[in-house]
Amino acid sequence: MGAVTIDVTAFRYSEAERPALRDAHLTIEPGQFVLVTGPSGSGKTTLANLCNGLIPHVRGGLLEGGVVVDGRDTRQTSIGDLGLRVGTVFQDPRTQFFTLNTAEEVAFGCRNHGLDRPRIVERVARAFVELGIPALADRGVLDLSSGEKQKVALAACYALGPDVFLLDEPSANLDPAHLTRILAGLKRRGATVIVLEHRLHYLTGLADRVVYLAEGRIRRDCAAAEFLALSAPELTALGLRHLDLADPPARPG
Repeated sequence: MGAVTIDVTAFRYSEAERPALRDAHLTIEPGQFVLVTGPSGSGKTTLANLCNGLIPHVRGGLLEGGVVVDGRDTRQTSIGDLGLRVGTVFQDPRTQFFTLNTAEEVAFGCRNHGLDRPRIVERVARAFVELGIPALADRGVLDLSSGEKQKVALAACYALGPDVFLLDEPSANLDPAHLTRILAGLKRRGATVIVLEHRLHYLTGLADRVVYLAEGRIRRDCAAAEFLALSAPELTALGLRHLDLADPPARPG
C-alpha cells in the first residue's frame, strides 16, 4: 500500500503549446519519503497533480502514458477514491477549506466518504492529538494564521487515513521545527511522503530520496544523502536554496 508509479512520456496542458512534463518515469515505494525539488516552472506541480489525480480529472490536457496509485490507474479511478489514497496539502490551504470550524473541516472528508459518526469523532480527535495540534480543535478557521490553517488542512488529510501524503511547499507557512516533527511522525507510521519544496535544510535526515526536475524533465533521481551532500555552489547552479541557513539563498531559476 502506498506505491506510486509514474510512467508518463509527456503531459501538455490544454492551453499550452509545449509539454509541462516529459519522460517522467519513476516508482515511489510504500513508506518512502521523497523530496521533489527544482526551480520554479520545472514541472513539480504537474508531477504532483499526476500523483493525486487532479491530472487528468480536474486539469485537462494531453496525457501520454499513465499513473498507478495503490494498483489503480488514476484515469480509471474517481477523484474521490484517489482522495482516500493520496492526501494533498496545498501551499495555500484556503483553497481546500469547505467549512468555518476546524473540527468540522477535519471531519468534512470523512463525512463526504460516508463514515459513521463514531468513527468520524474518533478520527477527528486522533488527528488533532497525533499531529500535536490539540489547541486548534474547535476553532474558527478565519481566525487562524496561515501556518495554523496548513496544520488543519494536514489534519483533514490525516483523518481520512491515506497511505500517501503529498505536501506542496509546506515550509512556506509552517515553522520548520514543528513541520519536521509532523513529517517524522508520518514517516514513523509508515506513510509514503512526497514533499515538493525549494527549502531543503529541514528535510535533512528525513528524506530517503530526491527527485530533481528542471525544464519539465527529471534530471536527477538519487538517494537523499547523495543529493544533500552537494555544496552550496552546486545547489546554486541547480537554482536551489542552500542547506546552511547562514548562506544567502539561491535565486530561483
